[in-house]
Amino acid sequence: MPLLYIFAYFLLETLAFWAVAELIGVGWALLALFVTMLCGMSIAMFEIRRLMSQKVISDGRGGLVVKQEGVGKLAGNVGLTLGGGLLLSAPGFVTSLVGLFMILPPTRALMRKVISFKVVRGVERAGVRFYEAANMSKPADSYGSFSTGHSGSSSSREHGAAEPEVIDEEELRKWSESIDPDDFTGRK
Repeated sequence: MPLLYIFAYFLLETLAFWAVAELIGVGWALLALFVTMLCGMSIAMFEIRRLMSQKVISDGRGGLVVKQEGVGKLAGNVGLTLGGGLLLSAPGFVTSLVGLFMILPPTRALMRKVISFKVVRGVERAGVRFYEAANMSKPADSYGSFSTGHSGSSSSREHGAAEPEVIDEEELRKWSESIDPDDFTGRK
């Protein structure tokens, strides 16, 4: 599947270059690609400096402090701007356009909101999958037994077996002092 995405990306970039070359000429299209590749990170660094100068101040001890709440928003803006700079530095008109959208403040804010929503939803889904896979949603009816003749499960209780015995502290201490790794493997 990833190979299909790579093929689609190259096809899209090739078609975009062909369209731009038809519109302005091959030489100008190559020059435009070269300029975006050279200036991509410079544009991103300029925008990051602008962001940081607005939101970050010196604390007087050599450290930096964010002026207002919203460190996550600032970090998201800086991350998207760096990503946009990388995309602008990559050859191709489609990647340059996406990179430019990541750098421009209005479109960057929209992208940040969409990405943060998707990340939050992904974390929530992962939590639900973990919760369900770990059987945390089902109450445990037994945690096992130390005796060999009684399993302590609900099925043995349904068949008229006696309630599992309660193991007191002394019995547990004696058992733990004479523990053997073979007790857990089923072989003697």
